Amino acid sequence: MNIKVIQSIMGHKDIQTTMDIYAEITGDKKKKSLEQVFNQMKLFSFKIECERFLRMEGDL
Repeated sequence: MNIKVIQSIMGHKDIQTTMDIYAEITGDKKKKSLEQVFNQMKLFSFKIECERFLRMEGDL
């Protein structure tokens, strides 16, 4: 869930209060976040390669 949404629901004026209470960082969360970033980078790289190939083939 978005931390700003949590801030609004809980009525915290300062985002740091929300972060201190609800934004815990665990090894598992770090791993999942890194996997998501790397997967997005791979997809982005794949898209670039596809576009490059299509340009070479004259289809783009």
